[in-house]
Amino acid sequence: MADGTINYVQFTNLINSMDIAQEAKVKINDKITGIFHYSLRTFSYSAGATVASTAPTCTAAFARTFDHQDWRDGEDLVQAGGVEGFNIRFNALKADLDRINTDLEHAFQCLAGLRGSVSTALVEIRDQLNTINKDIYECCNDKIDSTVTPVNPGTYYPYYPYFPYEVNPVVPTGPNPGPVINPYDKYKDKILINADNPNEALIKGVEGTRIDTMTLHGKAMDVWRTNFGMVLVDSPKGDAVKPTFTPSDMADVTNFTRYVAEKGPDVERAFPQGFAVKDLLDQFGTDPLLDGSTLAETLKTLDADTRFAGLGALEDSVINTHVDTIVTSGLNDATLIGTLGLHTSVAPANVAVSSLKTLDTGVAAALTKAGINTVGKLATADPAALTRALGGNTGEAGALGGIAKTLIKLGGRL
Repeated sequence: MADGTINYVQFTNLINSMDIAQEAKVKINDKITGIFHYSLRTFSYSAGATVASTAPTCTAAFARTFDHQDWRDGEDLVQAGGVEGFNIRFNALKADLDRINTDLEHAFQCLAGLRGSVSTALVEIRDQLNTINKDIYECCNDKIDSTVTPVNPGTYYPYYPYFPYEVNPVVPTGPNPGPVINPYDKYKDKILINADNPNEALIKGVEGTRIDTMTLHGKAMDVWRTNFGMVLVDSPKGDAVKPTFTPSDMADVTNFTRYVAEKGPDVERAFPQGFAVKDLLDQFGTDPLLDGSTLAETLKTLDADTRFAGLGALEDSVINTHVDTIVTSGLNDATLIGTLGLHTSVAPANVAVSSLKTLDTGVAAALTKAGINTVGKLATADPAALTRALGGNTGEAGALGGIAKTLIKLGGRL
């Protein structure tokens, strides 16, 4: 730096030494990265995320002061007062216990401080990993062969400006025709949104489905699901209505749990000691579910001889089966975000019930008033209490309970 120039590593070290928020450092780093053409990036923790190998102030100060002298049978008098009396000895014990309590309180304070530092460090690591992932994504996509004839995806437009869609590549003619010109190349870095359905788009040539919209650091952002993972981009409109994403397995769960809530008493009366699947279907297999399918079609993957103690056990089995399918299909994250929204560092069970996109504000308020204010409480709510909170709608109570149970199980599979 003697000649007045500065390289990327030196610049990063300079930024990290500044007394500014870590978020500001990350933003500056991202902007400069493009200028230095993705040179070597260095990373250091902020002061709040630094975890020292030792903490001189987090040590035990307790030293025992009480030393019991044994009493001798037939020789010592047992009394309350005096040097060897109960009062002095128990008060000495109490003083030692108070000092132990002081050390314990100090230890928990040290643990709380450590937990805070580790949490901040993990957030900073996450941000850096996301930045690296963005670099890899942009680097690899820049190397995608764009000579393949494009397929017309329908009427699409970029955020800005609007452009008439071109379908076929331009094939030059003449004595020196040159290469085939792909009209899509000039739009390869844009997000092309379907003019008829704003929840469908091409993202750098990859089909995407918008599953959530959120505010991040004061900016409206859209969350898109693609075959290559989730993409978070600026929202062109900042839509107030959150888009949803409900895979068929989630819909199947809600239809079945709605049926269980509505027909449960009939099934329990018919099979008070439990049932085999084939016996249940012999009597109730033609019952229609909300989507028009039958109970037999819903349970067709179950072994006919499998026995269940009751509908509750059968419901758990059906939910577990659909959760497995959602996870193996790679739709776990998309289902959680599309149903609840994007909640970082919060387990589905702890998310407010008002975040469920399928609920209108009136239903969410009624559930909250009844004390069912989180997804976890919705999953474990007493069916009768849940039904009362929903104005006596037994089927809706069953459907919402099924959604909550499925979301919690999906959260456990992340």
